[in-house]
Amino acid sequence: MNQLLIDYRVTFNSESGKKVMKDLEAFCQFNQPCFMRGEADSTAFNLGMRNVFLRIKKFVEADLTEEKQMEVEDNG
Repeated sequence: MNQLLIDYRVTFNSESGKKVMKDLEAFCQFNQPCFMRGEADSTAFNLGMRNVFLRIKKFVEADLTEEKQMEVEDNG
């Protein structure tokens, strides 16, 4: 997984990658509530989009020494 973390960092820490991250943050509604009253399907969809962004963000910001902990969390 170490190489995968490096790949995420190389990809999303470039100038273009930072622009893409900012776009994904907005598109995936990272800073907005996911809950839609009375709309379970929409809520689940919103949470799914947010989870994808959180995974990318976690990998980009991860300390490479935390690699083993991340493997446990992803497999748990």
